[in-house]
Amino acid sequence: MSTLTRDEIERLERERWIALMGADLTTLASLYADDLVYTHSNGVRDTKESFLELLRSGTLRYVGLEPSATTINIHGELAVVTGDVAIEALTRAGTYESTVGYTAVWARIGDDVMHVAWHSSPKAG
Repeated sequence: MSTLTRDEIERLERERWIALMGADLTTLASLYADDLVYTHSNGVRDTKESFLELLRSGTLRYVGLEPSATTINIHGELAVVTGDVAIEALTRAGTYESTVGYTAVWARIGDDVMHVAWHSSPKAG
């Protein structure tokens, strides 16, 4: 196995954003590690299964995702992606619009590179 590359992580991040916008649960399930920890900007924490269920049920539907200011740091078999993302989503409470700062963590698990953690928080100002 080789060290992760920036190109590989950029490709996986693109796939993830596209899959989130399209509610492509098959692709997301293949990208997310079974022990994924997904922490939303409101502090709510989901597992892989509970996050996919939000999308599957329509409780959460992304209608706009625009990442920016993205930085990728590779640490051998681990990649830490940081950036901002403008989010527009439909939820049971109505339309949600915000720009959040995020950290996405990818790791090589066996032969695959998997998304193992997400954490986001509201941008100040």
